[in-house]
Amino acid sequence: MGHLYPGILDAATDLTLVSANFGGHVEVLEVDDLRVRVADVSDADVDAKLHQARETFELTDSVNDEDLVEVRPDGGA
Repeated sequence: MGHLYPGILDAATDLTLVSANFGGHVEVLEVDDLRVRVADVSDADVDAKLHQARETFELTDSVNDEDLVEVRPDGGA
C-alpha cells in the first residue's frame, strides 16, 4: 500500500516484474484511497465477495463468514 520512493531502503517491489510474472494489474493504493473505497462497500458487495470466495476456493468447514469479513468502523460486519 502506498507509493515506493528512493528513501525506502527496506522495502522495494518491482511492480513491472509482479505483473510480468503473475499477470494482471497492480494498483498502488494510498491509505486515504483505501478508506474511501471501504466506506463505499455495501452489505450486498460483502455478500457477493463471500459467495465468490466460496465458489472459487475450497474452504474447510472450520472457516466461517466471520473469518472472511472484516468488521467495519461503524461496528457492522
